Amino acid sequence: MTATETSTRAWASSLKTDFEGHIQMLRAHAETGPWEILGASCDIARDGAPWENDFTTNYQGKFNEIGDPVFALQVRRGGVARSEGPWPR
Repeated sequence: MTATETSTRAWASSLKTDFEGHIQMLRAHAETGPWEILGASCDIARDGAPWENDFTTNYQGKFNEIGDPVFALQVRRGGVARSEGPWPR
């Protein structure tokens, strides 16, 4: 990736939660704000995460064991340069 590609690429943010209300709230704000929804899952154990290289936390593993869903949402804010700030490249 060139420096130009890096400086114009917007970063993505991912959320995993056992509380569906967090996902619903973020989706509602994404629809009216500068956010773009990149992917979503209503049950990571069943459908997989909407991003590559996901890992299962101990907390998430406990939900998987009892069959309760863990929700996921990945969003990107448009126009934010990834090269600015402490984010890994």
